[in-house]
Amino acid sequence: LRKALSLAINREILVEKVLKTGQQSAYRIIPQNLSGIPTEDRTNYAERVEQAKLLFEKTGFNKHEFEIELLYNSSENQRKVAIAIAAMWRQTLGIRTKLVNQEWKVFVNSRKSGNRQTFRSGWIADYADSLNFLELFTSDSHFNFYKYSNENFDTIIEQIKNTDNLSMKQQLTENAENILLHDLPVIPLYYYVSRHLVNTKIAGFEDNVADRHLSKYLHEKED
Repeated sequence: LRKALSLAINREILVEKVLKTGQQSAYRIIPQNLSGIPTEDRTNYAERVEQAKLLFEKTGFNKHEFEIELLYNSSENQRKVAIAIAAMWRQTLGIRTKLVNQEWKVFVNSRKSGNRQTFRSGWIADYADSLNFLELFTSDSHFNFYKYSNENFDTIIEQIKNTDNLSMKQQLTENAENILLHDLPVIPLYYYVSRHLVNTKIAGFEDNVADRHLSKYLHEKED
């Protein structure tokens, strides 16, 4: 069911037609500029829809009776995204979605309860490392609102923490992320972006994963 719901969502429509502020469509958990793992080409949405339909049929649910709840916090962008996702699920799978909107404090408590079917979630890394995304899904994580638990995944995360071998860490990171993409405790939608208005006369402003721009590196361009 989770795979079907994920395949039915057209990320490109979300970022290009709904949000329209530069977000990047996501098919993995970790941003590529952190993991180094190329994002797969998922442009053939028609094939994804056919796969979604087949997977939903295998669940045995009656699409005419099936309804899923989608909880999101009060925000115009989140409202637009929720409506778009509900429309995609309706159009591709024929199912209904009950949209539930809550103010932030109420939403946070609802999310912690673990009694919601699906809910909006997001994460901005505290530091520039793939582990900051992966640790969210360990069984004992304070931020594991999804109640996800996979012993193999937890073991790999500990291995990542205890190795200084960069090649080994890269492989373990990919293995851990692939477990998440198989189990799908969350459905990746898009990656956030930062927008800055920088005078063309200023030099030293460089893009970076942490989006940190210290003034000591900025200077006026020489004529």
